Amino acid sequence: MRFFCFLLCAAAHGQLIAALKPETVREFDSYQATVDQEIQQRVRGQRSFLWIDEHPDQKKQAEKGEVVTYALTGPDGRSVTSGIVHDWVGDIYLRGVKMDTIRGFLLDTPRHPTLYHDVTQAKILSHNGNHSVTLLRFLKKKYLTVVLDVQFSNTWQDAGTDRWFMDARSEKVTEVRDAGTPQEAALPPGTGHGFMWRMNSEWLLRQDAGGTWVELRSVTLSRDTPRGLGWIIRPLIRNFPGDTIHATLEATQRGMK
Repeated sequence: MRFFCFLLCAAAHGQLIAALKPETVREFDSYQATVDQEIQQRVRGQRSFLWIDEHPDQKKQAEKGEVVTYALTGPDGRSVTSGIVHDWVGDIYLRGVKMDTIRGFLLDTPRHPTLYHDVTQAKILSHNGNHSVTLLRFLKKKYLTVVLDVQFSNTWQDAGTDRWFMDARSEKVTEVRDAGTPQEAALPPGTGHGFMWRMNSEWLLRQDAGGTWVELRSVTLSRDTPRGLGWIIRPLIRNFPGDTIHATLEATQRGMK
């Protein structure tokens, strides 16, 4: 059985190597633009600040201490040319925790590996006012091990005395082979397994009398499913974004206690 799994993973590894196409990026950027418009409506007060405010049943779950996540593009994502867009939102309610405490941690990038288990390295490349450029190394392991260096452009602002918003936009995603060994090598951006070509996140915080609401919106781009290996690869591509947003919020919840 182990030998069969080894052969299967080896075959999957070879067929998963892909290259990001310009038309895939254009279609993803078009989708991201609709999300940006929605977020700005929330920040400007043109609609509810948080997605969960519009979903009372999920809000009740979060108030009980649960991590609530929802796939806005459906569990299989939204197909684009040679790729899939995954749009997820998740919420937690941190009772008794001030917004400043959470905001301070989110901006303290070098501390992130201590809390988020899939972040193995994190550093600030530049910081000017309410903008920074950061570099995070992610380790994703599920049948296959994938290491990604993601450079983010981050911008944050107050949206009122009790509200705060941060946009973290991936500028460059690089897959790393043989990470942590003398043979470590970075692949050209836009090549590799393609589990994550883009990763854009929006953090929205709102404090009330009892604590702080934390909402994370994550829009990611992955490659499509290779022919012949869909039955094993599709779950990896499908679960990758949802697992990531749930684990991120769960770790945030645990770290703020």
